[in-house]
Amino acid sequence: MDKRPHISWSESEKARLRGWLSGAFAAAQRFDGSEAAMNALLMPLAELDSAVRAKNNGQSSEDIEQSLARELVPDMAADFTVAHFMVQTSRAFFARLQSETPDDVLSTLSQGGAVVMDKPRMFVKTDSQSPGFGMGDGHEPYRIKTSPRLAILCERLGTMGVYLDDLIIHPGTVDPNILRELPYTLVQIPKMNAEISICDQVGQVTFISTKILGPTLWENLSKDELKARPDIVDIPWRSDAAWWDDISSILSTQTISPEIRARSFAKKPEPLDLELIRRTILATRLETGKWPTQKAGLVQYGPYADGKTKFTTLLAALRNGRRGLLGSSSLSEQCAILSEKHGLDYINHLNQHDFDLGTIRETILKTRQQTGRWPTQKSGLVKHGPYANGRITFLALGKALSVGSRGLTGGSSLPQECEYVSNQFKLNYVNVLKQSNYDLNKIRETIFETRRQTGKWPSMERGLVKYGPYADGKTKFHALNAALKNGLRGLPGGSSIADQCSIVSEQFGLDYFNIFKQPNYDLEKIREILLKARMETGRWPTRSSGLVQYEPYADGKTKYATFDAALRKGRRGLSGRSSLSQECAFVSKRYGLDYINLKAQPSYNLEIIHETILKTRQATGQWPKMEWGLIQHGLYADGKTTFISIDSALRLGIRGLKGGSSLARECLIVSDKNNLDYRLTHAFVMLTRGRKFKTPCDPSSPGPK
Repeated sequence: MDKRPHISWSESEKARLRGWLSGAFAAAQRFDGSEAAMNALLMPLAELDSAVRAKNNGQSSEDIEQSLARELVPDMAADFTVAHFMVQTSRAFFARLQSETPDDVLSTLSQGGAVVMDKPRMFVKTDSQSPGFGMGDGHEPYRIKTSPRLAILCERLGTMGVYLDDLIIHPGTVDPNILRELPYTLVQIPKMNAEISICDQVGQVTFISTKILGPTLWENLSKDELKARPDIVDIPWRSDAAWWDDISSILSTQTISPEIRARSFAKKPEPLDLELIRRTILATRLETGKWPTQKAGLVQYGPYADGKTKFTTLLAALRNGRRGLLGSSSLSEQCAILSEKHGLDYINHLNQHDFDLGTIRETILKTRQQTGRWPTQKSGLVKHGPYANGRITFLALGKALSVGSRGLTGGSSLPQECEYVSNQFKLNYVNVLKQSNYDLNKIRETIFETRRQTGKWPSMERGLVKYGPYADGKTKFHALNAALKNGLRGLPGGSSIADQCSIVSEQFGLDYFNIFKQPNYDLEKIREILLKARMETGRWPTRSSGLVQYEPYADGKTKYATFDAALRKGRRGLSGRSSLSQECAFVSKRYGLDYINLKAQPSYNLEIIHETILKTRQATGQWPKMEWGLIQHGLYADGKTTFISIDSALRLGIRGLKGGSSLARECLIVSDKNNLDYRLTHAFVMLTRGRKFKTPCDPSSPGPK
């Protein structure tokens, strides 16, 4: 006798429940192990569970679920419950996954949203052994035992809320010179900050890292080296249950961060490891005989020789604590550690002996006596005096004096020490950094006198001051402008020669026009002017079109070249990165006009040009010439392209071509390829020698009609 509780459902309720049940079956068929697929499965099942609870005083009931399913789908083959259906859906998917080949497993994981990297890498190094080990004479080869551990791991991770689209899979490959026949695969779980290196070959241990280390580390360390690391745990295979218990006990201590998505995490640069950086440094030293510096460019030896990583990248990570490193270190510090460990010859120039101020002054004096000149920071290597050791430069001395490094107190400079030596020995040094202050009124008087004497306003490019208080044969307008701008030699700063010219002009009622303080342009008004110019003249304006003739910029000063410069460089209120030709193209498109931006035309393809030449030769019996006009045969027979445009692109290297060729040269190449009869003309020979010539026009052979 059936003791299942009987609950009546209205027809509208049945229709709604039948829709949810159908949705659950559809979601089960589409299930691919991703979080989205699991949510699609749970949503209709949750609705069914809520409906049952509403009829059963808030309690779930498998009996009610089974009777409801039979009532909705009478021919259902098995009893239905929400929990059983959800478990069976996941179990069926992963059972199929476990029966697939390794390549099919990776394909299925990718379909489920896992990020599967393209390039296989050789993870977990082992000692080199003969691959024939274990194969005795006269006996059948030893057959390894396998277990679908990767598929099992993916299934078990789902019980911890980790789905396929939370994984980054790095496929492995195997070294033919080692005993292991199946590769390790690296599984990264960014949301748990963990990595698992797993092998389907029975007898191989599984490694778990409690932080993201990156594939390069797994690629370069052996089993023993991995086991020795404190952040990696090795788990032997005893049984499926014990194996997963060991893994889950480690992963359960990790904090889950749902906001970290595998697909975006995979785009980030992988973490760096200090031990691998040291191996890279040592490999570079052993291969090149030199210790690497930040100027060494790309890493070419060691674990990080991937064609992308630079020593500047390693230095920045060591110094600033990026990409998993602690920071506060440097390449030189790591070089010194390796040098001491391996008994090598590294000298850390950052730990050199201190400078002595008296010795620096003696070096300055010796340099002055030997060369007749006072040294500056640009004088290069010290060649005279105590510091003439072939390594120390005056730049190094100047920096140490200024910032207080290498035993000096700082706050001084090379000019100040030269001045001190000059005073001590009564020499002739002049410290240009201690010149007298400028007077703003005298600068304005200098500007006025220059305008009165020359009829022109001075600018910072006008060289020596020749009129006014500062006409001393030394002072330049460039120096005045720098002092006005930067607040040097007693001036407040924030001004310029142009600003002072404006003040003088206003004070005396003169005609100075400061081009740096003009009103902003309006982009829409520029476009209106371009349209007016096109409609009234029939031509689009260019940079060489001269003065603008249309309001509001018809002021007798504004030129189209001014528009173009402002559009390109972002001046006078415009955003930049445009041009006059681009704005003409915009206006043309807006109003359906005929502007063609030659710089924006599509690129030519050399192979298609060759095909066009050959088809023209086959159709007309003649080789094309640049004066023939429109192309009428081949893919470039579009009613627009001409042979002269092809020839110009070949010569000048525009529209995607390299340049340095010509239509005649390409005809010769096509002729050679197809064993035809093209010959270079005298005109072409003269052209290749750089001589000017005129191509005779033969009315009897005008080209294809």
